[in-house]
Amino acid sequence: MQARTPALPLSDKMAHQKTLEKLVPQYVVGAKVSKVETLHGGLINATYLITLSSEKGEEHLVLQRVNTAVFNKPELVMGNIKKVTQHLKEVAPSARNLKLEPTLDGAHYMLDGKGGLWRAFNYLEDCIGHEQVETREQAYEAGSAFGMFLRQMDGLEADTLEEIIPNFHDTPKRLEKLEKAVEENRANRAGVISRQLEFIEARKSWISKIETLRTSGEIPTRTTHNDTKISNVLFDAKTDKAVCVIDLDTVMPGSMLYDFGDLVRTSINSVPEDAAEEEVTCRLDIFKAITKGYLEAAQGTLCKKELELLVFSAKLITLELAMRFLTDYLNGDVYFRVERETQNLERARNQLRLVELIEENEVEMDAILKALITH
Repeated sequence: MQARTPALPLSDKMAHQKTLEKLVPQYVVGAKVSKVETLHGGLINATYLITLSSEKGEEHLVLQRVNTAVFNKPELVMGNIKKVTQHLKEVAPSARNLKLEPTLDGAHYMLDGKGGLWRAFNYLEDCIGHEQVETREQAYEAGSAFGMFLRQMDGLEADTLEEIIPNFHDTPKRLEKLEKAVEENRANRAGVISRQLEFIEARKSWISKIETLRTSGEIPTRTTHNDTKISNVLFDAKTDKAVCVIDLDTVMPGSMLYDFGDLVRTSINSVPEDAAEEEVTCRLDIFKAITKGYLEAAQGTLCKKELELLVFSAKLITLELAMRFLTDYLNGDVYFRVERETQNLERARNQLRLVELIEENEVEMDAILKALITH
């Protein structure tokens, strides 16, 4: 979210300048906006680095407009973020973590009068982001960042947080939605996905495993991030060591297995999600580095059952994403942004191939895991 990219186009600057000039005085007394830059940070929220000039000199503030089309209850999102950032400050007061900046009257967000909700964060200097895992060192650092986040959140009771997106990681319900999409066949595309549906059908026996264990209490419900990818980790620009986890919009109650599995899913495949299925890879060295970093940073936070299911979690969440892509393809591409008609189908094929590769390497991945646990 906070690695600098080129300044905003002039049209965007002009569109937001008046709003920003009205908002900034609510945070800093006597400051004027001297520069507006866009910051790296995904496709949902608009994020700006504001350079301020005042009698004290130059300072920076990160202002972000929350996409209320995606988060239709932004006040709940902000309530969660306030709790999480305050908790981080309590458990790691000296760490370089995201800090929610209050307004001068103590509010943790502002309304712009046009239906927009804005919030401010501290700007973490000399940090960069990575879009994908290129090296084992980056994989280790990403694993370490999310393992540390899990350990830091261990003291924040999950039931004190709002469920921002109900059933976000509930694989059985994702299957139900896929089956409904097949039945309705809104975009008249069901006839071309028989191979993919057969693949999923053959794996239905374990789709409910994590949810069954969570419902029974055999694995705990924790405070989880729910968007664990390397692009949501800030790195020190000089050392390339992880600084902190960012993008806290989807922090809510869940299973850490989905978090860990999704980090593995987005890292071990060396090609984009819409690349041809024959190009998909399962990089075991990257898996080992992620797992090592995660376990070392989590420092015993995980229970025995969670440890046993780490490899399985990567397989399950990858299948879940494939089902989501197929569902959107059948529904006419109404959720994921696409640039061509078959893109969601390509994404689904890519992810199903990754499931297959994880299955082929599952014994070796389990051996890597066991060696790291007993080390």
